[in-house]
Amino acid sequence: MLKTVIAVVAVCLLASAGLAQDYRFDAGGGATYLFPKEVTGNNRTLSPTQQIGYMASIRMRFSERHAIELDWGHTQNHQQYLSAGFNYRIQSTVNDITGAYVFSLPLKFHKAEPFVLVGGGIVSFNPDSVTIDSNPAFIGELRQTRAAFVYGAGFDYPVYRRLAVRAQYRGLLYRAPDFGVSTLFTGANGHTAEPSVGVVFRF
Repeated sequence: MLKTVIAVVAVCLLASAGLAQDYRFDAGGGATYLFPKEVTGNNRTLSPTQQIGYMASIRMRFSERHAIELDWGHTQNHQQYLSAGFNYRIQSTVNDITGAYVFSLPLKFHKAEPFVLVGGGIVSFNPDSVTIDSNPAFIGELRQTRAAFVYGAGFDYPVYRRLAVRAQYRGLLYRAPDFGVSTLFTGANGHTAEPSVGVVFRF
């Protein structure tokens, strides 16, 4: 009985040591470039501008292949609407918070560790200023939060012990914003492509 207990304890200690060596957590950040899709609906067109942004993430591994991740992204751009012959331009701050399941593929390319992810979260659009045909205006615009579906793929490339470079692509699907203004409602689904590159620290 004593030998069995000792053996079980030894296995648990070895497993814990192995997990510690594999670095169960990582945290990092980087730069993104956002490519929002132009959408049309209800005889209105929304053409968001492309913009540089940045993001931060933390990932927790449950095993060599399975992990969960929490991401936060931030940028500022212009939501441009063509409605009833008028050009609306809303400068907005855009934040997204998403959680995702991450699967690490069982293969490597010259140390690169590929992965895929899928999950959900929210995208928040906060209006800063509005113009109509280049003239400053107030149209009763409101901050708006949309549910989002996120998917993506990428790879980590270890560069030094606990430090790695991460390159990835994320896609966000959500209902196009209208800031609570009926004349800007398209009823269409928006999509933003987010390629990014950054660094992660494993611990």
